[in-house]
Amino acid sequence: MKRIAVALLAVAACQGGGPTSLDMVPADPAASLSASVSDVELNGGKPLVIAGFDAARGGAFSLGGGSFVDEAIASLETHGNVTIMPFFELTAAALAGADMVILFSATGNISHIKKLSAVEQQVLLEFVGGGGCAILGPNNDSFGGPTTGDANNSLIAPFGMEINFTVGGTVSVQVLRTASPVTDGPFGTVTTFKQLFPGVFTELGPATSLAVSQHGDAALAVIERHTLSAGAGPVVVYSDISTFADPGAESQGFLQ
Repeated sequence: MKRIAVALLAVAACQGGGPTSLDMVPADPAASLSASVSDVELNGGKPLVIAGFDAARGGAFSLGGGSFVDEAIASLETHGNVTIMPFFELTAAALAGADMVILFSATGNISHIKKLSAVEQQVLLEFVGGGGCAILGPNNDSFGGPTTGDANNSLIAPFGMEINFTVGGTVSVQVLRTASPVTDGPFGTVTTFKQLFPGVFTELGPATSLAVSQHGDAALAVIERHTLSAGAGPVVVYSDISTFADPGAESQGFLQ
């Protein structure tokens, strides 16, 4: 099955309705896809503005043309009226007009982003607090050297979460809550997916685990809408970025 990645995760973001208003399909043959995926539109065809790191900050995982997520970006544009809004520094101005923000900690197989500053973390928290949606992709704590953990945790620390360690090899993940709109929606139903060298959530904070690895570790966690405050948006966090990467990334010793 062709990797669809971020495009199908971003369905109906911040529309209201369900607790998260997000749907995803990971790139795994065990995922069950509906027959009419090609006819489904993100956000019901209404404009959807998605912000993320530019190439200078996000590298190969930039929403602004990153080579490891170009299929995901193409899928976003194919399935909806989507505008990608890249930025280098996470500021209120950079997120102005955005419905959601998607951030990854990696810039390549062995490199990571400049970690979010305290100010940037506050901006991210305030964006979600104001109703915006965040999809965050930290990873294991070793792929980019000794400061990898700092980069990973700078994405999720504003939400009381923490990730550490490196789990070797391919890991099977079982979905616990298939009734969640994050795992069951217009693009199909997800029951299992795979990860490559994921990290381990050591603190979930207000998040709820939706899926666990074969080792019993949370692999997908969600902070439901309105949890952080009245009117706050949802936050979806994965313990591994390979869910979103193009197949070519994995053939290059992906994030080990």
